[in-house]
Amino acid sequence: MFPYHRFLFPQEDYPENWDELRKAVYRRDGWQCQKCGAKNIQLHAHHQTPLSVGGSNDISNLIALCKNCHIDDHPHMWWRRWKENNPQLTPEECAKDYK
Repeated sequence: MFPYHRFLFPQEDYPENWDELRKAVYRRDGWQCQKCGAKNIQLHAHHQTPLSVGGSNDISNLIALCKNCHIDDHPHMWWRRWKENNPQLTPEECAKDYK
């Protein structure tokens, strides 16, 4: 399967201590989504100012979001939600009609 996450989120954009940073954000934000308030769910560390426009990986630029709110903030992540609802199809199978 094509590693879409590597294409969308190149590792060179993230520091070696990314795992520590994101966990510090989750702790600071009370282990809840800062957009919808959901708790006891998988969290993502979201860049308030994207790296692509000069944002940083500093903890002050990061907030905790649940997966759905993170996808809502990033239209290019639509395929993650779609894939969860269509696990039987691979991206390659879906793309074959568009080549």
